[in-house]
Amino acid sequence: MEQFIPLIKVFCALVASQLALQVSLAQVAMTSAPAGATTNPVNLIEAIHPPLVEATVTSIAKDPASPDLWIVITARVTHVYFGPASLEGKTFTAGAKPGGNDSNGSAVSPVPNVGEGGTWAVRQSDGRRWGHTMPIPDLELQWPRLARDAKGYAEGRAIARAIERIGRAAPAEQTLLVRALALGDPTPAVRRLAIALAGQTTAAWARDTLEAVERDDRAHPQRMTSGARLVLDRGLVAQGGPAYAASGDRIALLRRVLAHAGEDPGGAASLEDGVLGAIETGLPEAAWLALVREAIADPRAVDPARLPVYLREVVRLSNDSQAAFDTLVTLVRESRLPAVRCGAAAALADCDLAKDARRQRVLDLRATTTEPAVVERLLDALTERPAKDRLLINCPIRCDDVVVCARVL
Repeated sequence: MEQFIPLIKVFCALVASQLALQVSLAQVAMTSAPAGATTNPVNLIEAIHPPLVEATVTSIAKDPASPDLWIVITARVTHVYFGPASLEGKTFTAGAKPGGNDSNGSAVSPVPNVGEGGTWAVRQSDGRRWGHTMPIPDLELQWPRLARDAKGYAEGRAIARAIERIGRAAPAEQTLLVRALALGDPTPAVRRLAIALAGQTTAAWARDTLEAVERDDRAHPQRMTSGARLVLDRGLVAQGGPAYAASGDRIALLRRVLAHAGEDPGGAASLEDGVLGAIETGLPEAAWLALVREAIADPRAVDPARLPVYLREVVRLSNDSQAAFDTLVTLVRESRLPAVRCGAAAALADCDLAKDARRQRVLDLRATTTEPAVVERLLDALTERPAKDRLLINCPIRCDDVVVCARVL
């Protein structure tokens, strides 16, 4: 019996260390958990994310059925972050376009090299396995992340490890872990993932978590990206309903989105879409028009090349309101940015000039404007042509050294 004592001691020490790890995890999450917070036993990952794996490309060949259009990539799974353990060692296929071009997310881009590693999402059905390349909108994730992009690959692996931890935790522990990641993970992309997960449920713990993140952002705005703030906003709107959607707290959050736009690695396009999205979720018209004016005053927040499209969306989403029309007129007259003046003038073509003396106001603008590019767009707006006969195309032209999209009639 004595010869087993050392083994028994090792076993007891191992059990004790595992218990200590679980207690430590619970303590980290609970230090910021409000009194009375609840946890719901629901798997947060399973319903919205396909299996996630690490894989190495083993072969690349032309698709026999469409050799000029598609390349078939075969990869072997080396590690399963989330999903059936039986995937390890299995192969799957994915498609790529010759030259690596992809306009709609249906193909892998760029084409990987044989032997190249990467983090992949994998779908499987009827014995077939293939790499998932389309975005996962609920979590705003895009796979694969290939090793050649060192920064993107490192971020992808951090996300994958977080998903692995959450997916392998017991359902009740998942909520504690998501809260801990949302409030304190050092990787911005992991915080964003955790915020998105909390926004997928209306459970009490999720609302507590999102409200805690919002309070932390108010106190420490440098900790969060503006892209994560937009994810947080969607979750809070889903949780808080119309009362939150029209609240001053929400307006303050969206202002922080714009104030820190230049720091966000996601780029301006997602931010401008986020501000437009706020229009459709209950923000008072005066408030979102003020946000629009703030957004387009800062080139970091809205891509100048997309300004006409952005401002036309403002007209559409406002149902061509008088306030939106007044905003466009003011921008043409007063903005210091040439791209904003051009974009606002172009967007006036989407307004109904037959009501509320609008046509005369545009004529007055035309009479007092000497900038050729703006004059051209105002004349376009004044051209009498049924809306159904107008054709919107992306036609790049120069506007004071800024490329914008013009309306072609």
